[in-house]
Amino acid sequence: MAAIYTMLIVAGFIPFLVILYKMNRLNRLKKNGIKVMGTVRAVNGTSSRSLNSIIIEYPVDGTPETIVKELPVAGMPYHAGQMLPLYYNPTDPRKMQFDSGKNFIFLLVFTGLIAGFMIAACFFISRSIAAGEM
Repeated sequence: MAAIYTMLIVAGFIPFLVILYKMNRLNRLKKNGIKVMGTVRAVNGTSSRSLNSIIIEYPVDGTPETIVKELPVAGMPYHAGQMLPLYYNPTDPRKMQFDSGKNFIFLLVFTGLIAGFMIAACFFISRSIAAGEM
């Protein structure tokens, strides 16, 4: 039974760890990367409830080169012509990430709650089994 509890708790912490990884990656890019403004050139998809994509274009600092990338986005948060702050890796300008601002805080709290609910569920299941209710 301990193995099942362990798997449930680990499964609850996976989203939390993914968010921590993404926060760390953005912080490294903010520290070592180059900040530019990218322009949304096109929005592909029409559903506000599913996965769509955008085509974004951003300049490579100090060169005449511009990079055009297609990125998946959830819903329809952007529109054509919108300017977005982003960071890119100076050694590989194709590696970029949006400056998400404070959005990670909400995701961190939400995924922390998921992990907490998984721990609480294991506790209540264990208590119910010990009391003979299950």
